[in-house]
Amino acid sequence: MKAAGSNGPAPSWSFLLVGLAAFAFLLSGYIRVWTPQYGITKFLLAGREFDARGLAVYRATPKYLDPRPEGRWGFDGQFYAELALDPLLRDPQLSLAMDGPVYRSRRILLSWLAWCGGLGRPFWVLNVYAALNLVFWVGYAWLAARLFRPHGWAGLAGYAAVLLTCGIIECVHASLADFPSFVLMLAAAVLGGTGGASVLALATLARETSVLGLAALVELARPWREALGRNLRLGVIVVVPLALWMGYVLWRFHFKQIDFAGGNLEPPLRGIVQALGELTVTLGRVRWSRWWFEIYKSYELHGLLTVVSVVTQCAYLALHREWGSRLWRLAAIGALYFLCIGYTTWKTHFTVTRHALPVTFVFNLLLATRPGRGWAAWFVLGNCFVPYGLRFFLLTSG
Repeated sequence: MKAAGSNGPAPSWSFLLVGLAAFAFLLSGYIRVWTPQYGITKFLLAGREFDARGLAVYRATPKYLDPRPEGRWGFDGQFYAELALDPLLRDPQLSLAMDGPVYRSRRILLSWLAWCGGLGRPFWVLNVYAALNLVFWVGYAWLAARLFRPHGWAGLAGYAAVLLTCGIIECVHASLADFPSFVLMLAAAVLGGTGGASVLALATLARETSVLGLAALVELARPWREALGRNLRLGVIVVVPLALWMGYVLWRFHFKQIDFAGGNLEPPLRGIVQALGELTVTLGRVRWSRWWFEIYKSYELHGLLTVVSVVTQCAYLALHREWGSRLWRLAAIGALYFLCIGYTTWKTHFTVTRHALPVTFVFNLLLATRPGRGWAAWFVLGNCFVPYGLRFFLLTSG
């Protein structure tokens, strides 16, 4: 992506300063939740209901369990952390320990990383898993700085926006696989070729939908026959490890039917339209006389701003097509996936932001290359959902 205009150079130290400030913000959350008894396992969002049916080693390992009635079921990260205690899926109790054992088990990369990082010791393993999003964030911040730095002050603004965007906050807060898989997808798109395909293969083992990142790696150039051969080779590199692991998972769980979408996808825009319909009712709770303050705390208003932000990002990408750019193609396929997210997921719209990570990142990068008239309006509309996430993280990691 080449700059279409110049907005003056931004000193390298400014990117370092912004990166360190964002890192300190996230790290402070880990420091606040840490206790000698539970470590940082509060970020697993483990619930009592699934703890009671979990693996024996999982039940016996000290961890923070949400005491609130609404938190008794926990959230997705607890399952992948539990898998890290048995990454070969040998314990038959796994069939009862989680809501979708086949669906969860195919996302095994982070579980293996946690098992290795924790040296197989259960308490260490759970805490390493809870810290993995921050570890991936460090690599993400470095890679993003390399991409945004050539674009001056507009690049610095975009860099600041993508470091703590809502999708990242959601993944860090709940120890989810979406952000690490996106970081690997981004690295794959930057690398390209065989190296990029190898990294993307790892991303698919963190989250199988990362296979869509192949859209960024395929070569769209003549001669077409040679390009087809190269694309097939890249596809094999990406798909074979995932296929082998999924075959192993099915074997372990006696070939139960596997749901590739996880029940999350519907025809394009249906989920968004249904969400907007519900928001027209719930937005009545917003005190519009103080809308500037409500941005930081109103869940209902954040739902509307999420729609505004991501639709703005998708529109900008559609208006500034760069078919030759691997990053643009990564965002384009991400936008198509995002627009097909079903209403079930939209009911918790903060969760939806993690599915938009490729769109959010490339939107800000592409916008930074065009720092002309209208830049500020696009930037504000495309990132207006960010303030809520910052306040959310401060409150939930307290």
